[in-house]
Amino acid sequence: YIDALEQAYTLNTANYQYSYEIGNALSVTKEKKKAIFHLKRYLENTDQEIKPDVYLKLGNLYESIERYIETEKYYNEYLKIKSDDSEILFALGQISYMKTGNYILAESSLQRAIKILKDQDIYRKSKSYEYLGDMSFNNLKYDKAILLYTECLNYQEKIMELISVKDNEKI
Repeated sequence: YIDALEQAYTLNTANYQYSYEIGNALSVTKEKKKAIFHLKRYLENTDQEIKPDVYLKLGNLYESIERYIETEKYYNEYLKIKSDDSEILFALGQISYMKTGNYILAESSLQRAIKILKDQDIYRKSKSYEYLGDMSFNNLKYDKAILLYTECLNYQEKIMELISVKDNEKI
């Protein structure tokens, strides 16, 4: 399939839809950089309305090759269209905190994620409070850090309760 797409692409390089298809097909292979090339080529040259999944896929591809500044860029573009995607907000916050050190972006992303994460998504809520606590601690805002860590601990207790329930179901 990819070979046929690449052959069609070489015969008609002005058809940017081929780049879109090649980028999508390659995104699940080891050829991440080639997938990025084609998706960016499509993004920069198409006259069609850009679907949010293109930005998300580019963000994911850049994350997979550890290019976190670009990951932030494309996750932000995705979130301009899909602002209610709590999982990507969490991912952006985590990357901004742990990989790029962009505390301002991390804090705003994690705070927004906490507000819209589903109640049962206790792991992401717990980690969000933990990261926010870490950033407050690093910024010498100890009182705020204590409050955030306390929230984190509350969610950790819920996680432990769920683990206990699952363990009891095994018996």
